[in-house]
Amino acid sequence: MIEFKKIFEAKNRALLLDVIIFFVNLILMTVLARLFASVTEDAKTNVESKSEMIVFFLGICLLSPLGAILKRRGAHERNPELSADAVGCLWLPYFLSQLMFWIFAGVMYAEVLEQISGDSSASTRLFLPLFIGVPLAAAFNTLVFFFYFLKPKHEPVFKFLQRPQAESLGDTLLFVNLIGYQVLWLHLMSELVKDHKGLFDRLFTFAFTAVFIYLPPRLFYLVENRERPRVWWMMLLSNSPIILRLFLW
Repeated sequence: MIEFKKIFEAKNRALLLDVIIFFVNLILMTVLARLFASVTEDAKTNVESKSEMIVFFLGICLLSPLGAILKRRGAHERNPELSADAVGCLWLPYFLSQLMFWIFAGVMYAEVLEQISGDSSASTRLFLPLFIGVPLAAAFNTLVFFFYFLKPKHEPVFKFLQRPQAESLGDTLLFVNLIGYQVLWLHLMSELVKDHKGLFDRLFTFAFTAVFIYLPPRLFYLVENRERPRVWWMMLLSNSPIILRLFLW
């Protein structure tokens, strides 16, 4: 049994993350879901709200690789057994998740540009750059994800990356990134009961969105802690408020 004070140690960041997520789900689920839904609804016609959504999706896309780069060396020094062999096919849901959010950000940017300029052809001119750039950006993020699990073989370009502060900052960025994913997932789950009356439909949608929205930002911690049963139990516990809604409403 882990002592409470040890939950803040670097090796227990996955548990700390799930504790945070549990209280977000338990206390702030309705508030965050309604706030996100309000901004999403306003974004249909309001340029300012749509710009906020662009920033939100760009944050989801950019915080993850940046956090991984900062955290990588500290994670390997703390856990020499960390290896890319454990990634397996998990890169695929990560890539699809990144691709999805880059597409969202790109499409919204084109719409904002069109609304601001009043030029209906603005989005058409952006089609080719987005068609090429979005998959490349998603592929780059996925390469950083895989690179995170490769053992460092050379001295870092920046000495800061060897300091404990770099891993702490990386954890912070990855935590914020996951909270962003979680807010979006909360919004989708809050509408799940209204949109799907059958239990099977609810469970299928829950599982599908979990693979592409809940799981990807957690993979940096999940792969490292996959052999610790309490991590899986904490994942289940942290999302128990959402799971109960599937059966009780």
